[in-house]
Amino acid sequence: MSHPSAAPGQLKIKHGKREGDLFFCHGPGTAKADVHLLLGALTERVCEPDFGARYRMELDGQMADSILAQLEARGYDPTTLEISIRKKEEVPDHGHS
Repeated sequence: MSHPSAAPGQLKIKHGKREGDLFFCHGPGTAKADVHLLLGALTERVCEPDFGARYRMELDGQMADSILAQLEARGYDPTTLEISIRKKEEVPDHGHS
């Protein structure tokens, strides 16, 4: 299997051959941080940016499974995962305010 490649303005995540492998890439005009944001949303147990709140949730046993784990529990095959998203095309401003 080849690694995915991304077009300009595109983020892409795809499942690899081995269990648990996720390949990700970002095209020109996108930031590596953007694809990591998407990857984290899929694989982390909670999307809580406040570390203190996240730590308290972990201690209290309030952390939900990751989105991928929840989808697998609902009968979806994570080895078929493919996600692609593109940036919006910018509309030129013709000097009208």
